[in-house]
Amino acid sequence: METNLTAIPAKLAPGDILRIHDASGQRITVVRGMVWVTQEGDPRDVFLSDGEDFAFERTGTALVEAITETQLLPLVDGTTELIRSPSRSQDTARSTPRGHQRSVKVTGART
Repeated sequence: METNLTAIPAKLAPGDILRIHDASGQRITVVRGMVWVTQEGDPRDVFLSDGEDFAFERTGTALVEAITETQLLPLVDGTTELIRSPSRSQDTARSTPRGHQRSVKVTGART
């Protein structure tokens, strides 16, 4: 599924992961909820909650994992992959082989 991520916030359930490729210069804002952010080559763990934002500083892949039900505004260029949590994947068990997570690729334009 392709969508303009700047148009509407992404809704993430606890455990859902947003994988951002080529993250340097990209930005996310947490509208509501809490996320954990990590970047390739960066030893820090960053936690963001309501109203906080983060600008990615490193090239490579970044991961944003929802800790709680979260509305996230990802302002990104390029390919972003949403990986649903295993518990949420149970809802799609009929169409997804057991033990596999379902992922959706989305793209968006940075503002």
